[in-house]
Formats: sequence, C-alpha cells, structure tokens
Amino acid sequence: MTHKRVARRAASLGRSAILSRRLGLAALGVTTLLLTGGVTLSLAMDRVATERQVMREIGVMADNVAAQAGALLGGLDQALLTLAQLEAAGLPRGVVAAALATQEGTLPNGVVLALLQPDGLPDIATESGRRRLVDLEHGILARVAASLPTETQAGPPMLDGPLHSAFGDLLTMIRRLPDGRVALALLPLRLLENFFNRLNLPPGGSMVLLDHDNHLMARMPPGPPEAIGLNILELPRQAAREQPEQGWNGRVVSPIDQMNRFTAMRPVPDHGISVAVGLSGSDALAQWARRAWLGGGLTVLALATAGLGLLLVGREARRRLRAQAEATARLERLARGSAGIAAVSELPALLGHIGRLAREALSAPYACVTLRDSEQQGSSASQRAISVTPAGGTPTPLAPAVTAALEAWATDPARAADALPRLWPAEGGLPARACIGLRDEQGRVLGALAVAGHPAGFLPDDEAMLAQLARLAEIAIRNRGLIAAAHRAAEEASTARERVERLLEAVSDGFVALDAGWCFTYANAAALRMMGHAREDVIGRSIWALFPELIGLEIFEHLQAVASRGHERHFEQSLEADQRWFEAHAFPAADGVAMFFRDVSEARRAQHRMQQGQRMETVGRLTGSVAHDFNNLLAVITGNAEMLEEDLAHDPGGRHSAWLIRDAAERGTALVRHLLAFAGHQPRLKPEEVAPELLLDNMMPLLRRAVGQKVQVNLVLGSGLPRLQLMAGQAENAILNLAVNARDAMPDGGVLTLAAEAVTLEEDALEGFPEARPGCFLRLTVSDTGFGMAPDVLKRATEPFFSTKEKGQGAGLGLASVLSFARQNGGLLRLDSLPGQGTRVLLLLPEAEAPAAAPAAFLPPPRGDERVLLVEDEPALRHSTAAQLTRLGYEVVTAEGGPQALAMLDEGLQPNLLLADVILPGGISGPRLAVMMRKRLPELRVLLVSGYALPDAAMDVGLEDVTLLPKPLDASTLAFHLRRLLDAPAAPFRLQSAESHARGLV
Repeated sequence: MTHKRVARRAASLGRSAILSRRLGLAALGVTTLLLTGGVTLSLAMDRVATERQVMREIGVMADNVAAQAGALLGGLDQALLTLAQLEAAGLPRGVVAAALATQEGTLPNGVVLALLQPDGLPDIATESGRRRLVDLEHGILARVAASLPTETQAGPPMLDGPLHSAFGDLLTMIRRLPDGRVALALLPLRLLENFFNRLNLPPGGSMVLLDHDNHLMARMPPGPPEAIGLNILELPRQAAREQPEQGWNGRVVSPIDQMNRFTAMRPVPDHGISVAVGLSGSDALAQWARRAWLGGGLTVLALATAGLGLLLVGREARRRLRAQAEATARLERLARGSAGIAAVSELPALLGHIGRLAREALSAPYACVTLRDSEQQGSSASQRAISVTPAGGTPTPLAPAVTAALEAWATDPARAADALPRLWPAEGGLPARACIGLRDEQGRVLGALAVAGHPAGFLPDDEAMLAQLARLAEIAIRNRGLIAAAHRAAEEASTARERVERLLEAVSDGFVALDAGWCFTYANAAALRMMGHAREDVIGRSIWALFPELIGLEIFEHLQAVASRGHERHFEQSLEADQRWFEAHAFPAADGVAMFFRDVSEARRAQHRMQQGQRMETVGRLTGSVAHDFNNLLAVITGNAEMLEEDLAHDPGGRHSAWLIRDAAERGTALVRHLLAFAGHQPRLKPEEVAPELLLDNMMPLLRRAVGQKVQVNLVLGSGLPRLQLMAGQAENAILNLAVNARDAMPDGGVLTLAAEAVTLEEDALEGFPEARPGCFLRLTVSDTGFGMAPDVLKRATEPFFSTKEKGQGAGLGLASVLSFARQNGGLLRLDSLPGQGTRVLLLLPEAEAPAAAPAAFLPPPRGDERVLLVEDEPALRHSTAAQLTRLGYEVVTAEGGPQALAMLDEGLQPNLLLADVILPGGISGPRLAVMMRKRLPELRVLLVSGYALPDAAMDVGLEDVTLLPKPLDASTLAFHLRRLLDAPAAPFRLQSAESHARGLV
C-alpha cells in the first residue's frame, strides 16, 4: 500500500507540473488581455479628450479671426458710408476727393477707396488708388458695378471674390450711391495673411474666407485658382459632438491637399461671410500619438517583464519539481524496501535486507548494519550484515582494501554512540561516510547503520533519509518481539471494546464513531435517541448523507479540521429548524473521528430567559429613575395647584384653572404609577376593585392607536358584568398585549373584537387550573381574523420567549405575561386557533370577593402646630411642600440633605416629626437619616416619601413604625398622615446589624 501511495504521489507531481505550466500560460494570457485592453481603453478615452480640446482651441482661433475680420470690414464699410454721406450732401468734387484721401489714409496700408461712375469707370480716387485700379483686368470694374442693383443699396455692402493684380489679390467691397455711382473699397488679401500668421498654426494649418453661400473666396496659405468658389459644405466632413451657437465644428477633408483637418467655421458679424480655421489631424494629435507610443511601449515592456518573471518562476518550479521527484524516487525505494521487511522473519536476513535498502536508497556502494548483543552491552559481541555493490553494478564497487577498512570502521562500537546522523568527508584513504546509531524503545543502544562511498559525498537530505532508514530498522527489529504481543493485544482489545461499548451505552451523552469515509461505525443508545433513528438505519451510512443539513453548518468545518489536523475540537452547534442546541467534543480516533455530544437546548433557553430578564431589569431601573424625577416635578405642580385653589376660592374661573392643573398632575401621577408597576418598582401596590366596562371603554382610544387604521376594533359588552379585584395597570398591559398580537396576525388589516360577559364556572370546568376557584367570572374574548396558528405553534404559544416572528421583531413574552397575569389573579387563559381561520383568546378573571366600601364623607384636612423638619433635595419641591405644611399650621424647618439636618440637631433643633425623601444627596439616605436622628430623639416621628415605592425601604434599616408614602402627595393625604403619626404614641425602634444598614443606603 505504501508503494502505491508513493507511485500516486509521483504521478500527482507530474500532473501538478503540467497544471502549473498551463496555469502560468493562462495567467500570462489573462494578464496580457487585461493590460492590453486597459491601455487601449485609456488611449481611446485620451484621444477623445484630446480631440475635444483641439476643437475648443481651433474654435477660439476662429472666433478671434472672425472678430478681427469683422472689425476690418466694418472700418471699410464705415468709410464707404462716409463717402456716400459726403456725396449726398452735394459737396464739391475737391472736398469729396480730399475726404476720400483722408479716409484711405486711416485704413490699413494697401486699402483703396474710390468712387466709380455707373459704367464702372473711376471718377474720384487717390493717385495710388488710380494706379491700382488701372492695373486691374480691363472691364472688371464695369462687371463689378453691373452686379449691383440700380437702386440705392441699404444694409451691408456687397463683397465679391478676389481680383488679380500686380499688387496681389484683392477683395472688393462695393455700395450703390443715390446718384447711381458706386463706392468701392479694395482689400488686399495680404491683410488676411497677417491674421493667419498671427495664429502660429503648424505647417498643416489653413484659414479660408467663405461667402454667404459657403463658397471659397480666399485661402491662406493660397491654393490653386480652381479652388475659388468651392462649396465647403459639399466636401467630405464629419461634425463634432459639441457645436457652437453660430458656426460649425468638425473634420473636413480638403480637396486641395487631401488633408483631414479639424475645422472651426465662424460667421463674420454683420457682413454675411464666414471664416474657417483648420488644423491637420497629424499636428493636432501629435502629443496624443507620442503618449500612445509611450503607453504601447510600456505595455510591451510590462508584458515582456511578466513573461520573463513567469519564465523564471517556471524554471524554479521545475527545479523544485525535479527535487521532489528525486525525493519521491527515494521514498519509493524506501517504500518498496519497507514492504519487503515485513516478509523477513530471520534476523540475519532482516539485517541484510536493511543494509541493501540503505545502499540503494542513498546510492552508495557500501552499507553495513551492526547489531550488538543486548545481553552483553559492555562487550564487543555483535551481529553484522554488509551490503556492497555487485561487480559491474552502479555505483562503481569499492576496492577490496577499502571495503576491509570500512568494515573495521563501521563495526567500531563508537559508531553506535551517535543517536543522530553524522557525516564524514573522504579522508585517510576512506571515502565519504555517514552513520547513525540504533536505539530500542527504552533508548538503549541496539547497534549502528553506516553507508559509505558516495562519489559526490553525502548531503543534508541524505542525513534525513539515513534517519528514516534507522527508524525503519529500529521498528523492524522491535517488531520481531512485538508480533506475539500484538496477537495478545488484539484479543484483549476485543474484550476491551465490549467493555467500552457497555460503558458507552450507559452514559447519558451521545457518542458516535465515524470512519475515514464519514460513515457511522458505532452509535450509543443516547445518540440514537437524540438523532431519532434506529441503529440499523445509522450504522454504515455517511453522516452527511443521513443529515445533509449539517454540511452548511459549523459542525462540518470542525469535523473536517479534526480529521485533517488530528486535534481535538470542543464546540457548540445550533439547529435553527428544530430550535435545538448541542455541545460536542470531537477527537481523532484510530480509523476516523469520534464525538461525544449532549443536548443543551433547555440550558440555552434558560440562559436566554435570564438575559432577557436582565435586560428587562435594566429597563425597569431606568424607568424607575425617570419616574422618580418626574414624580418630584408632579409633586411641585400638585402642591402649588392646591394652594392656588385655596387662594382663588372667590375667583371661580381661576379656581377652575387651578383645578385643571391639579387634575392633569393627578392623571400624570397615575401614569407614572402604572409605569413603575410595569417596571417592577411597586410591589406594595394592592389590587383594587375595577369595573371592566369602564376599563375597556377607557382603553379603546389606546387600542385603536396601537393596532392602526387597517384594523377595525369592535367592543361588545354584556350586561351585569362582575367587578374585578386586580391591578388595573396589569390588566391594561395584558389586554394591550393581546391586541398587539392580533394586529401582527393581520398584516393586511382585519377585524379585532373584544367581547366581555359574565359566566359561572363549576369545578369540572376548572380542572387543570389549580389557581382558579368555582364561581362567577368575567370572560373576555379577544378574537381576530388573522392567519391563525398551526397545532404545534398553538401548543407552545404561551411558552416564555417562544415567538414565530423574525429575529428582533418580538421577545416572545406577550402571551406568557398574559398567562402569568391570569394565574396571579386566580383566572385562566385559553387559546383556540386554526390556520387561516384566525385566533380566539379567552381570558377568564374571577369576581371580586367583597364589594367596595362606600366613600367617606369629605372632611377638611386636619391641622397642627408642631415643628416639622423637612429634608428634600429638590428646591422647588422643598419650597412647595414647606408652603403646604405652613398652610396646615405647622412650624417648618427645611434642609437640603442629611448632613445639613444633622448639623441642625447639633445646633439644638428639636423637631417633632421628620418628613424626608428616601433618596437624598450627601451619602445619607432618608431611612438612614431617620435611624441616626431617632438615636438622639427617641420620640421623633418619621414620615418618608419617595418617587420610588422601594420594597421594605424603611424595614431594611430597622424602623418598624415608619410610614412610607409615594410621591406626589396632595394636602389632604399629607395632613391625615401627619396627624396620625403625631397623635399616636411613640413606638420603640430597633437598630439592625451594620449589613442591614448598608442595604438601607440608597
């Protein structure tokens, strides 16, 4: 089997080499495509940007040329208009001639102004102008004059194509005068050449002048005469994406030089002609071309570098593969030799086989195995086996003399002293040598294994191979004595397996054993029970085939890691579908993986419940703190409102306003008490008699807001509803929970019905509900038209933290809290639901045992004149409470905290009663202050108030006769309790231990 594995590894290395080369070529190809594509795309985008920039620059040039040409032609037109005005004024010819000469002198050099007769003959002109006119082609002026209309010309003058003269080509501007004569201006084209030269265009640039029909009038640099009159819009052209408001941008192929130019054409203002500026494509894209060549060169360089790197990597990979192939060949030889060792039973033959294997594995001509007598460790008695290359073999055999010298060296007892391989170079007539000592399992010397004669000497890799051969030899020698022991151990192992299986069947944790193919080889009874399968359905089947849902979970990774790395793993796994959690311990086994596991679902649910409880406790504490501060504010409002009512006794309007303030504060106080009751800060609240019809009717606005507009809420009240003895706030919370659950079951809207009626239940109807007693009950039915619940969901609906909502959408405490409320009040809760038919919840609450007492007649608050020490840290509340006490006739002394109150006692203050808040600054709470003051004044009465209703706050510090009242207090309640305490005899007090005092500090 080892030989086959080595052969498979060699084949795998060959395939890996081929795959590596293919992957390298594929990587180079992909890199080439990506790099080439990226550079090409970048150059294309750069070219587009360059063309846009060129068009913008040429457009600016064309705008400048058009503006300059317009200014020049405008000056000429103004000169012609001036001549027309002088002629119309009837001035003498001499005056007109002088004005013409003056106008011509103000114009650029070479411009000619003249007045022509209707037949085209010169009439008035300067001497230089006549010379230029005479030089023109005969009859050309007559044709120019004849081209004008006979009537007086209005608007811009007429421009005509160039005229040829000895002074250069001229453009004509003519205008008909009222008397029929013609005003003429000749414009040398060299003036336009000056515009062209100032543009500093490259050699391939050009500028043309077009008439109103876009026919070519002039070109710079000059072109062939036949080009004059050519329509530029009929030439091959391509418009640019961005076009100006006036004119045209694009590329035009010139028929003159067949050059493709970036061209911008702009009209000359007020003259009906246009100018066009062109720049050859090669000049415009010269910089881009250089960048393209640079990018292409860099790309080729990068590809060449990548190819060179890949070549170097391939060479290194081939070198390593060759080294691995050599190592594999050695391992193959070692594997073949180790397979032969198992078939050898005689010691001499075994030693000879080991020597031959060492010689072949290390390519050495000489090998020697020496085995010392284990009974004579101090003697030189030994057995040896020498293996040498046969005649004509490879490597070349050693000379007999050298072989004899090596035998003396190899059998030296000193050779066995080294437990690690040791190398010797060729010296003293002996070739290169390598030797390692052999040891038994106790570390005692067995002998030595030596090889010699490698032509190139031995390398570090040879040391590793020699160490492996030595280990193999040690194992083979030891195995001779272990074979018999192995047979005995196999029998004992069979017996031990039976005992282990009996133990595993008795444990409560599940245990499974998996082989190398992940098939079950064993599963105890607990594992089968938790998996829900019989033994015959499990053994021999793959765990992943039996439980395919585990493949995507963490258990798959953990078991794979245990199998591949051989390390133990302790982990937890949750199954969301079944709401189950398992704790597992997996470890490597002889033929695969073994695993203990246990179901910890209940423990995790308990932990989750504890965490939810802790969060609820935190919310409760925060709620209590906010309610405490709010109670202080309400106490100030209530106290001042009562005093305002008294002060405004003769002002009905003002007294009513004060009553409204006090009523709002009292309603706020009720809300705060409900908030404290929800937060668990009012354990002393007692149930009260509640009229269910009033409770439900008052809750209807809240319920309609809670369920939203899509849900219709109906309330049906029966007659003769029984009175209930319970906490109204808890009842409201329970009803609100039921309504919210119904709303969530109707996401698209529906009908929510609350029906209340009186029913009488006997003992048989209350079977299974020990909290309930027979009698009259209020049956509140809350029904919806939602999607209902399946039987398995209905069965668990009242379990704490069970919820079918998405994670984070609900804590699963709604129905659980309603069930708890029903049981606490001696009632019961029943659910009825089917999928698609809605849900009906029946909440049955028992009738109150005794009717409510009749309200006492109104009595004025009792008054007094005793001294009251008021300790309150809130200034506003301290002021209003002091004012209330003063109105009741008491002498009031105030203090901000405990230290100030004790300082007043030190100064001789003798109060009759201490009125203090439970929570005070300064490190001394109200209960603690009461203890400290009553140690000095045993007759002192104590009245404590608090925004919290702290459980047993006074008893915790040893004051058994202390009255604790909730904030805020109205004047009547405060006066009643003051008189009750002051009129009663002083009761003894008992100071508890220091630990109890510490608990009393709030």
